[in-house]
Amino acid sequence: MSRALYQRRIAALRKIISRSRPPTRSRVKALLSWLATLRNAHRERTTRVPLTKLPDWVFDQTRGIVRHKAGKNKFFTVEGLIVERALGREVTTWNQPILIQKEGGVLAIFCQKQHGQMKFLLQARFEPGNIHAIQLAPSLQATFSNLMRHHRGTEPPLAEWLTHPSTTCVYKARHNEEGARFFRKSNTNMLMLIDPTVQLPLPDDTHYRWFTLPEIQTLMLFDHVINPYVKTILAPL
Repeated sequence: MSRALYQRRIAALRKIISRSRPPTRSRVKALLSWLATLRNAHRERTTRVPLTKLPDWVFDQTRGIVRHKAGKNKFFTVEGLIVERALGREVTTWNQPILIQKEGGVLAIFCQKQHGQMKFLLQARFEPGNIHAIQLAPSLQATFSNLMRHHRGTEPPLAEWLTHPSTTCVYKARHNEEGARFFRKSNTNMLMLIDPTVQLPLPDDTHYRWFTLPEIQTLMLFDHVINPYVKTILAPL
């Protein structure tokens, strides 16, 4: 799909977004209170343990890597890296472990015109490394291993709406993951417009909520509320 078409679709969204007003203090307080309630109800427990205590991960002595027991190409691996002649860096040569996940993932935000305003669907998502455990994330955040159900769990919620007839791709582009931690990994960032006559079936009304762009921008001013992927997807707006 052409970048010119993406630009036209983004311009059309901007016209609708321009009608949105900055949120009131009471609205921001209510949103933060909702997030705090979810965090307080959070029951997941994350414990740091030696790698040898992980039943699903193995050290592959032949390749000298850490990988999932399902195979080298499932999820990610931890491998060694030697860097040389890195001009412009603090040091020019170093070695480090790095995460390798060739397949990447999909990061999508669904948006919809509701009552004259453009709304964006975010999910309050738990990640084990998050500060405060739960942060606001894209509508859909999944690796291709998740989408292919290599974890033997369920398909990520809302995945079928990426190709639904009532969904239009506003724009799609691949963005590089953090290069200090991931080796040449990129994710597909997508902004998907849902037809206003369709009611998106949310998998969990408690953890999913529609926001205006000014509300999201305001929440970005608070520590550890909006995760980085939301910012990269909405940056073109």
